[in-house]
Amino acid sequence: MQPFRILMIDNAISHKKVMRAAMQEILEALPDGGSLALATDAEETRQLLATFQPHALTVNYALSILRVDDTPFVPWLVKTTHLPIIAYGLSDVLRGAALATGIDAYFLRPTYQKDWPPFCSKVARFLWRLAFPGAPPLHPAVPAANRAVSTRPPFRTPVPTAAADTPRPATTTAAPTAPSTPAEETHAATPSASPPMRNSAPIPPTLRQHTASQDDQAFALLARTAHRYAQASPRPQTACGLPANLRPVPGIELIAIGASTGGTDAIADVLHALVPPLPPIVIVQHIPAYFSRLFAIRLNEECCFSVEEGENGRFLAPNHAYIAPGEYHMSVARADGKLFLRCLRGPKIHSVRPSVDVLFNSVVKTVGKNALGVLLTGMGKDGAAGLLRLHQLGAPTIGQDQATCVVYGMPRVAHEMGAVRFELPLPHIGPAIQRIVSHP
Repeated sequence: MQPFRILMIDNAISHKKVMRAAMQEILEALPDGGSLALATDAEETRQLLATFQPHALTVNYALSILRVDDTPFVPWLVKTTHLPIIAYGLSDVLRGAALATGIDAYFLRPTYQKDWPPFCSKVARFLWRLAFPGAPPLHPAVPAANRAVSTRPPFRTPVPTAAADTPRPATTTAAPTAPSTPAEETHAATPSASPPMRNSAPIPPTLRQHTASQDDQAFALLARTAHRYAQASPRPQTACGLPANLRPVPGIELIAIGASTGGTDAIADVLHALVPPLPPIVIVQHIPAYFSRLFAIRLNEECCFSVEEGENGRFLAPNHAYIAPGEYHMSVARADGKLFLRCLRGPKIHSVRPSVDVLFNSVVKTVGKNALGVLLTGMGKDGAAGLLRLHQLGAPTIGQDQATCVVYGMPRVAHEMGAVRFELPLPHIGPAIQRIVSHP
């Protein structure tokens, strides 16, 4: 048996390192060894498919917003590689849409670092059975605390197939995931009792027959349909673990969120927990230009309210979230009683642009105590001073705790300054926001 090669496709700073380390350890423990390669975008994926020649793929489903040859990225992987593929993501809402592209399984990724080894063990065993259906079941070595994961019954064997202050112009444009049970692993691969064919997940005819642009529209429609279903029956938000003194606050007009390193996943965790009605949400994430738009598109497909990239002059609407565009500071202002966005280049603040402090300071001047300020994981001190000013005005403020931060920098500085009213673990921040803004 040749060494097992897995290509991991992921651009998330906050978890690709820990996943890569855990997966590599599992592969190296195999009798014939194994190796892992990492691609962070479509071009690297193309190159490694040719040079690394993997037996199987894992992909962060958030990358489904990318396109290759005018085709959505994940359907492109399925149609061109004919390899076993597992996708993973933060939201269970998109499971149906993900499986409809033809991947073999969609798993919820862990929130905490300690849960990655058993998650990676599950992924490795699943891919092994798909890539080598005639081989003995894979029982990779894992840390002693997680060894029970690798002794579960093997997967069903699948049947192999045949081979300068200028405004930005407006455009027109969860709690830790527990390791699954054997039944859950089997269900992820196929809902039937018989072994599945490779890529047997039902692909809507529209994805096979339409042009590339129509493929993309159909793919987005699948996601939106899943969201509407989820919104019709929203999962109850747990208040377990929230401070007793965290209560609804009347008159909240705006939610302002700032984050840096690890923030894309943290922001997604928070937004996934929110259900309308909500005041407008403005978000600064330290992120390069272009990726801010992709981030907004991803969140818009995952959340049960609208998420878009901020635009200069855009009026804010309830049940909408606005992501600061990369390389532009975003602030809020008021005209005729309505809040709107300003997106300007300007000098970097704390060596970053967009800056959380620019947003928070504008919220102080425009909204004051009727805002809710939230500071999530990140390196440095951006946002701490602005959050303190909000707190001093009497606005409720939330900071992410050290245990769940990828980098406990910005929230730490804010906490030490006395700017944080409630310091909470990441899974509690969404429910806390929901409670604060839920005043009749």
